[in-house]
Amino acid sequence: MSIQFRNILCIYTRYFTLSAAIRQLLLADVGVSFVYRSVVQAELAAGKLVELPLASGRLAHDLDLVYVKDSFFAGDYAALAAQLRS
Repeated sequence: MSIQFRNILCIYTRYFTLSAAIRQLLLADVGVSFVYRSVVQAELAAGKLVELPLASGRLAHDLDLVYVKDSFFAGDYAALAAQLRS
C-alpha cells in the first residue's frame, strides 16, 4: 500500500514546522531534545548548540503518531502507521 504524495507533503510540512519550533526552544535554553542533525546543523557549526554524546549502541524508543480525532485523513494516517510498523 502506498501513501499518496499529497498526504506525505502535508506530514513533512508539519514536521518542518515542528522542527523549527523545537530548534527555537533549544536556542532559548528551554531544555534538550532528540533531533535530526540536519535540523540543527547550522547552529552546531556556529557553536550556538552543542551535541551531548551518548554511549555507543543502538538507541530505541516508542514513537506515537497522533492526529486530530475524526480527521479527514485518518485512513491515510492509519496506512502510514502500518507502513512504519512493518
